[in-house]
Amino acid sequence: MAVLVAVVAAAPLTGLGDGPKVGQEAPPLTLSRILQAPADASANWEALHGKVVVIDFWATWCGPCRKSIPHWNELVDAFKDKGVQFLAITDENEQVVVEFLKRTPIHSWVGLDGVGQSMRDRYRIEGIPTVVLVNQKGVVVAVSHPASLHAKQIEEVIETGSSSLPPPAEGVTRIGSEGESAERVPANQPAFEVSVCRSGPLPAGHGVECWETSSTSADASGQYASVKQAILTLFDGRETLLDCRAALPTEHYDFTIRLPGASRAQREQAVAPMFRTAFGLRIRREQAEREVYVLRVASTNAPGLTLSTPGAGVVGGGDQSGGLKLRSALIGALPRSIEGWLRKPVLDETGLTNRYDIRLKWNMSKRELLPEMMDRRVLGAVQEPDPAKEENLSEGQRRQLAAIRGSLSEAELQKLPAQDRENAELLRAELAKPDDERFAPEPDAIRAAVREQLGLDLSIRRRSVLVLVVEKADPAE
Repeated sequence: MAVLVAVVAAAPLTGLGDGPKVGQEAPPLTLSRILQAPADASANWEALHGKVVVIDFWATWCGPCRKSIPHWNELVDAFKDKGVQFLAITDENEQVVVEFLKRTPIHSWVGLDGVGQSMRDRYRIEGIPTVVLVNQKGVVVAVSHPASLHAKQIEEVIETGSSSLPPPAEGVTRIGSEGESAERVPANQPAFEVSVCRSGPLPAGHGVECWETSSTSADASGQYASVKQAILTLFDGRETLLDCRAALPTEHYDFTIRLPGASRAQREQAVAPMFRTAFGLRIRREQAEREVYVLRVASTNAPGLTLSTPGAGVVGGGDQSGGLKLRSALIGALPRSIEGWLRKPVLDETGLTNRYDIRLKWNMSKRELLPEMMDRRVLGAVQEPDPAKEENLSEGQRRQLAAIRGSLSEAELQKLPAQDRENAELLRAELAKPDDERFAPEPDAIRAAVREQLGLDLSIRRRSVLVLVVEKADPAE
């Protein structure tokens, strides 16, 4: 049986890393913009001196962050005009945050990071949501989870300038993209293993495509994984360089590869028979000419591409709606993200070898913003129809759903707000596309942002590249 590695996407990220130091001055606040603040407001320590400041590091994609918003709003309302400033900071694309706030109000100021800067990095925040309390003199007095923060703790800071609030317990270790966490399940591990088995029922709150790999060994394990992703992971493949000539199974599987001392090439040799036996697939590589994007240096001193501080730590970050953020990363990590949006291979010809902090945000199109603009319950009903759940929708939500499905009469359609009618039409057009082409960003917007913010040029060329071919195995072989 495969050794399990449980990865629960909904678990909160509570690991704080080194974090801002309690008892020391709070790092500077350098935000590109403050939403929901007076026109003349400033979010810097000079302007905020004399106030207790409560900072929440959060993101729209973070489930625990969203869950803590009602509690946050209660605190904001309770301390209105009492010398306390609440500030919720995210490093996401402004368009995503604005659309989120339309559906889910946050009563405080909302701070946005600009390109080339990250308050989470400056405050050394490794997991979100995380709350930082700063007293009237600009000194950090507590770092905790928002669920642990109550009115009495804020009142304590107002009265004494200090806090007895303890830090949260150490949480799980983060791996992979933001929002994921991992916990090892104890088991007796075999010394050598190449195995695959059908996944069991998906537990509530558990994500699919849960992979754990190592940069120093050939070992890998995947839970609730597709065969396609298993091929890409175990053969170090890229989806834009995958030539799939056979139908792949649609079920999910658990994969375990343990090969002590093996290289990546040896791993490929070990797992190829598994794919042949279990799925009837032959996997090989061949040289082929493809249209690709070539990444080259166009200018220096770009705001979104900065040299990492030596010893800053391991690579972190990942893709976000309308952009990406990578910490202490090699430029070679950038093409894999970019080509997922551009839907063509991206070849790195920059010649850059240092580690960089990379931050990119582009102007998002209406179709790309649709998932942010739509009512989440309506969008969920469109993507996963369930008559029982639809009965619990409001009358307005049912009308939106009917408009999207094209079953609303013209007279009723005209009663909907113009924005809802436009969204319904755009969504119908997106749903007519293949799954992997829906809500895609505009290539020109990405290319422009890469040039302006990273100082890198993306030009289309034809090149001979190595393609991963997946085809039906010959039973006679």
